[in-house]
Amino acid sequence: MNDLAVSGAQPVAMLVCLIIEAGFPGEALQAELEAIQQAAQSAGVSVLGGDTKVVEHGKADGLYVSTCGIGLVDRRVSLSAQSEAVVKVGYP
Repeated sequence: MNDLAVSGAQPVAMLVCLIIEAGFPGEALQAELEAIQQAAQSAGVSVLGGDTKVVEHGKADGLYVSTCGIGLVDRRVSLSAQSEAVVKVGYP
């Protein structure tokens, strides 16, 4: 979501893909899914879907998580290295 936000887009949703090594503990997977849900809720986005693959034991280091953010671009935003715009975020 951060990549979208710093690119001038309003994050709205995400996809989550999991590669799970056979034998990965169910409790650890449940904890990861709950953390993803909490992070999405905190960011104000929905998890729309994704994909899950299970691979042989020893082939995935336990669990790989890949996400894809979906956002709406604000056409009024113009980002470039030459831009002189400065956004103050409340720091002294």
